[in-house]
Amino acid sequence: MELFPYIPRRFQREIMERISREVERGRNFCLHAPTGFGKTPVVLAAILPLGFPVIWVTRTGNQADRPVEELKVINERSGADFLGLSFRGKRDMCPVARERRGVDYEALKVLCRKCRLNRKLNEVPMETMTFSEIYALGKRAGVCPYRIQLEMAKHVDLISMSYNYVFSDLIFMIEKFFRLRNAILVVDEAHNLQKIVGELNSEKLTRNSIARAAKEAKEFGTERSMKLSRKIRALAEYVKTLRNESTFAAAELLKKLGIGEEELRYGVYIGAKIYEMQLEAGKPLRSYVRRFSRFWQKALELEGVDGVALLQSGEGFEIFDMRAAEILQEIWKKFHACIFMSGTLKPVEAFAETVGLGDYIKAEVPSFASNVHAFIVRGVSTRGEELTDVQREKYRFLIHGFFSYPGNVAVFTSSYRVQDELMEFFVEASKERGKELFVENENLRGTEARRMLEDFKQSGNAALIGPCGGRFAEGADFPGRALEAIMVIGIPFDRVTLKTQLYIQYYTRLYGEKGRYYAYVVPALRRASQALGRAIRSPQDFGFFVLADERYFRREYFELLPDYIQRNVRGVHYSNFPLLMQHFFQ
Repeated sequence: MELFPYIPRRFQREIMERISREVERGRNFCLHAPTGFGKTPVVLAAILPLGFPVIWVTRTGNQADRPVEELKVINERSGADFLGLSFRGKRDMCPVARERRGVDYEALKVLCRKCRLNRKLNEVPMETMTFSEIYALGKRAGVCPYRIQLEMAKHVDLISMSYNYVFSDLIFMIEKFFRLRNAILVVDEAHNLQKIVGELNSEKLTRNSIARAAKEAKEFGTERSMKLSRKIRALAEYVKTLRNESTFAAAELLKKLGIGEEELRYGVYIGAKIYEMQLEAGKPLRSYVRRFSRFWQKALELEGVDGVALLQSGEGFEIFDMRAAEILQEIWKKFHACIFMSGTLKPVEAFAETVGLGDYIKAEVPSFASNVHAFIVRGVSTRGEELTDVQREKYRFLIHGFFSYPGNVAVFTSSYRVQDELMEFFVEASKERGKELFVENENLRGTEARRMLEDFKQSGNAALIGPCGGRFAEGADFPGRALEAIMVIGIPFDRVTLKTQLYIQYYTRLYGEKGRYYAYVVPALRRASQALGRAIRSPQDFGFFVLADERYFRREYFELLPDYIQRNVRGVHYSNFPLLMQHFFQ
């Protein structure tokens, strides 16, 4: 473990040795370890000496820089010369695409064919670089940064990228660089897999997109395209008649409209021609008729497949793919070994089964958090379609008491619905306690979210409000005094819609009586655990936690909470909570 760039802490050396030994044999490895354990340098130090190329995947492109930055530290402190890069897609790496809006993957092909930057660099950089460093190099040299990435990827020991390159059809990109059977796959924040894979393979066609596709086909101006436009408009009128969400038969619906496979192929052709015209005119590259046609081609292909539901509502249509285990089990077989790591991987057995992982070794590292106080509040619950007036008043009482905490606090709700129902109390309590209020909403954009996050951290006396599973409840770091007190209101179960029911039914067919537990309970408690983990980022951090829903006492929920909560939790009745806060902070 000579490559580890830091003084090893408890369990780190043991975990490195186990990972190195098992992965070399071709065994898959599941690592449950708390935030702050150092999972990234531990895994890198364990597997780099084995000589296998490493493919590291993260939930977002921005997170892909982390292993590359750690690799730089390893090289600097050990004298090694491992090469690595963080990889981004064409839309992020193409200077021309950055200047245009709404450029999709197919449109990028048109751009690339005529781009003046589409040439090779005279000499490929042989150093470890993040995607932003590669982009800057390409801009300076007048060469396509994406092409530089492709050339560098053939020589590196580690390539870090977002999930979609492995868990979708884009996996062919990686096969250009490595023989996958000789590579190690590392899946960071692996607890997201069950949800993310479904999202990557699902697709929506909105009512607005359908209307724009009809307009676009009409404006294309041929007799055939105008005929297609009338059929698409008929579908748009059909959507207006829909009220509740329901399933539908794609072939039957298209037949009624007179849209066959030939019309769909023609729609794709129109889209390609529209891209070329937009490129010549310097307009944003997008085609709604192409998107419309591709959606229905996919719907016809997947109709009748177990684990795929076709849904319709007044908002449009959706291909809902639930087949995480079926899709993923074929991907794991492509690699020499796979490593899955997260701070909320437990129960590992449930994780492994739902992602199609058969043979594996697991390691569970206990939390180092010792300075923790946790409370489950009796007498309150968000159970039901909406909060009763009595429950709202109880939560008002709790919120006012919680906001008396002397410093930054965060409240993560079970849903945006619950957040909206209680918003007036958050505003009221923040004014009473002199706390600056930061609220996440469903339309919050990335740049705005990053700015809000930094402002909150620097405040010192602020309240952050957002849903479990939102931008701030997962993935955000709050080191030291930036955040010490967290309240979770409710249990973040998925809303019981037709989609949720279909999901549970599919999992029940696969896993029997464990189906509901895997599809509904475990994901909800993982979201709650992720939210609670925002305050514990190092062994020195202090955490004050309030779980404001008495259902957390139920055994099937309680045993899924983080170990630092289970070891330190106490019960408190909501009526005694303000008094508890007063005594605690005296």
